[in-house]
Amino acid sequence: MRLTNLWQSIQELKVGFERLGDVINTNTESDEIDKGTIENVSAPKIAVDYWNLGNKATLRDVVVAVRNDEAGHRDKNHEIADNLL
Repeated sequence: MRLTNLWQSIQELKVGFERLGDVINTNTESDEIDKGTIENVSAPKIAVDYWNLGNKATLRDVVVAVRNDEAGHRDKNHEIADNLL
């Protein structure tokens, strides 16, 4: 049973580190939008609806919402991993 818990913990940590990578990548994307390398277009309706963004939301707003969402998943996966051990 203990080996199973250890394996689950490792898997949760793996997913948590993947989410950390997503958080880092969205920082790069927002920097590119700020520099003008990526055009800061209007946010798609599906993103506005999903993250409850305002009617004037832009791509940068979507990137920030994704980053915050992924950070929450990262934290939750690490919490689950900690509780398994």
